[in-house]
Amino acid sequence: MKRFPVIISCDWFAYSCTCEGGRTPILGESVEDPVTGALFTFCEGTERHPFYESSCIAREGRAPIAHLFYTCKRPDNRYSTQIKVDNSRLYYARWGESLQALVRALHWRVRICNRIDICADFNFFANGRSPLQFCQDYLSKPTASRPSFIRHSSNKVHAFATRTLHSIRYDTLSWGTRDSAVQVNLYNKSLELVEHADKPWIRQRWIENGLEHDPEGNPRKFVWRVEFSINPQALYIREKGSKEPLGLLNLNHVLNPAALVETWQLLHPRYFTFHTLSKEDAGNPKIRVRDLPIVTLFERTDLVKYEVRGLQYFRKSNRTDKLLLKRLEAQLADSDLTADEKVSVRHVVSLLQWKIGQASEAASRANLANDALDDYMADCFRHVLPADNHSPVAHTEALRRRARLWSRMLIGAHDPDVERYLDAFRQLEEIEGTEAFETCLRYANYVAGGAMPDEVVSDFVDEDIFHEDLACQSPIPQNHPVEDGIY
Repeated sequence: MKRFPVIISCDWFAYSCTCEGGRTPILGESVEDPVTGALFTFCEGTERHPFYESSCIAREGRAPIAHLFYTCKRPDNRYSTQIKVDNSRLYYARWGESLQALVRALHWRVRICNRIDICADFNFFANGRSPLQFCQDYLSKPTASRPSFIRHSSNKVHAFATRTLHSIRYDTLSWGTRDSAVQVNLYNKSLELVEHADKPWIRQRWIENGLEHDPEGNPRKFVWRVEFSINPQALYIREKGSKEPLGLLNLNHVLNPAALVETWQLLHPRYFTFHTLSKEDAGNPKIRVRDLPIVTLFERTDLVKYEVRGLQYFRKSNRTDKLLLKRLEAQLADSDLTADEKVSVRHVVSLLQWKIGQASEAASRANLANDALDDYMADCFRHVLPADNHSPVAHTEALRRRARLWSRMLIGAHDPDVERYLDAFRQLEEIEGTEAFETCLRYANYVAGGAMPDEVVSDFVDEDIFHEDLACQSPIPQNHPVEDGIY
């Protein structure tokens, strides 16, 4: 049986991060990774993001590494940032190591992996079937001489085609949306590179791996792509036959060619499986999709011990959710409900409120407390960081950067290493003397909502400090009520 080459790649990788305690990119400046010594320079970028005011591109030498988006427009999430690996970098080796080095150099903290695209490029399916013919058969009714196909999962499909005088040429089939856990796309990549944006690094990879690319000649030399656009927060991996999740998709699943192939073998049996649908089966109302014969489009292996499952609760809120929430809140005031029924209604209401985003007020209060801590720390550092060698803007930025770093260490969110805490406390002790040092520790403890580890602070601060009335002793603005450890 003839084997047709298939190239598996990662076409999109993006992190959501927080820059609190880290660096703010400044065009023309450079940062160095303390582990590998890699040097990254920030240049003006061409991409924009609707949620961020500023953007730039980080380069290592002349090679672009990633696009950075920062200065979030949402006031309740001002430290939010995003890193998207440059598409050209994804097609070369060791891109994951460059990404990790960039995050370390910026002192940013990764929150979630918010999008991964895994794709397979090919001229023909494993059985020699033409992708164009497959699209036409899938969208047509089965006949006695030509069967059709039906997808194992949802068959709600978006089709894009080019109409000519004598025929219809299908270019794209898409299942799912951007809000889905996995959006599946089958499209003509050769035409996309010609009609939209040429990417020579992709064409070079096709040549190296034996794919034929001739978008203006023989249609049999078109390169097609099956692409899984994944929301990693909506999927989890587990062992076959087990109900215990092992984790979410992350950088390790796309870091190298071996990991990419294994992840592809996890995804395509679940999201790109089709069954042959004959005319007789289409007319049988008792037939089930899983009983139809599977058509082989890509080679499968039984060596993969894991499988992916979607998280059932993942779905964005809509108008129906908000109407249901209002009705349930009205039901809570109904005296006819029993105590157990009210408990159940309250549980559903709390879940809907979390889903819709009603808990954002608490996040805003937490950010307000962190901002006040940053301001206090910056004022402390103002006495030990001279402004002689800095412009006013650079001096202010340096103060804020150092204040964010140490405040994040103090509340335990930046680096949990005890030795780093000790080093931070020793430096803070030298700022303005013991009184200011104790006040800073007490205030950081107040913002964190709990006492610091005893083995960290016992050598520097009397333990009684952490049992005082924080509402009176801490430098908290009196016009803000104290509630649940934050204001």
